[in-house]
Order: sequence, then C-alpha cells, then structure tokens
Amino acid sequence: MVEVYDTNSGTWISKGPMPGVRSEAVCATVGGKIYIIGGSSGGSYFSSVLEYDPPTDTWIQKADFPGPGVARGAGAAIGSRIVVTGGDTGTAFLNSVSVYDPNTDIWASVSPMPTSLSRHAVAVVDGTLLAIGGQDSIGNITGAINQYFPTQDKWGPYSQLPSPRDAASVATLGGSVYVCGGRMMGGAFPSVDIVERLTLKKTELAVMEKQ
Repeated sequence: MVEVYDTNSGTWISKGPMPGVRSEAVCATVGGKIYIIGGSSGGSYFSSVLEYDPPTDTWIQKADFPGPGVARGAGAAIGSRIVVTGGDTGTAFLNSVSVYDPNTDIWASVSPMPTSLSRHAVAVVDGTLLAIGGQDSIGNITGAINQYFPTQDKWGPYSQLPSPRDAASVATLGGSVYVCGGRMMGGAFPSVDIVERLTLKKTELAVMEKQ
C-alpha cells in the first residue's frame, strides 16, 4: 500500500502498491524518486531495492543491497547518494554502512559505525549524517549520537540523547533535529511520547532540550 498526503488540500491519495509486502525498510528520496531498501515480512529479510517514480506511479527493481537481507536499519540521502546504516538480519546486528548511487545503480561499502545498531534513526546535517539512538547488539537502548563525514569517510562522537531511545522518528526543521517518540529500556520496552530538540550550529551541538 502506498498513500500520498497532499499538504495543500489536506487529503490522502492512494497510489499503486509496492511489488510485494515489507515493513521496517529504509526509505529515502533522490532526484524526485523514492527508494525502498531492505525490510522484512513474516520472518523473511530482504536485500532487494525498489525505486518508485511518482509522476508515472510505477515501481522498478534496482541493484540489491550488498550482503544478507536486513531490516530496521536507517538511511538518508546526502546529495545524490543514499547512505544506509546498520540494521539487523534477524540473527545479527550490523555496524556496516553502504552507499548507493542511483545514477549508476551501484553500491559501495564505506567505514562502519562505531557500534552495531538496529532501530536507530538518522538525520542529515551540513552534508554529514547523524546516527541517533537505537538498540545495540546486546539489547541495550543507547542515547549515543555519532556523526559520519562522507568526504572523509570517518565517524566521530557528536552528542547524547537526554532520553535514550530506539524506534524514534526524526525530522530536521529550521536548524534543529526533532527526535520524537520511540521506546525506552524497561519491561517490554515501553513506547514514550517524549520529544527532544537538537539545536544545531554548523556541525556542533548548541543545546538538546525536552519539548
């Protein structure tokens, strides 16, 4: 199922479905097209990549994600490429990072994250990528924020979430990154309504505060 929200009219429109069901995939946009990468369904993990063209409402399959099928990773477009980080295969958590170039339909491996993560979030800031929170390979939920510099192919520590979470939603708006909801440690990983704002100044943290 694919649905499009029209912000001008405030209405939803149904579009052509994906070729096959999946959840917990990475989604990113480049060049006016939408890319769905990996994901899972019914215990199966996918390495397939789908490209959606909104004007024609059509889907085509692209080059597979390298390695085993993976779900619960996180990725975003930086310039004309998509950076995909971490996730898990159902049996192992990953720290791998892969970059996809839609123009050539080629994947490349780059420097891995400092730790293996699943259910983390990412945001793009000044041409760099922030990996935010997530669950590590021993089941702990982390508040760490690490920064990837594509031009140097290096990772470094950035900051710490006041409220460590995984499965959060992230949006960048007006010089800030908003980290919304997610799950925290304890019991059955309870969902939360916490919203925290990371105010950015170039690539340095100005302040992180609860909203």
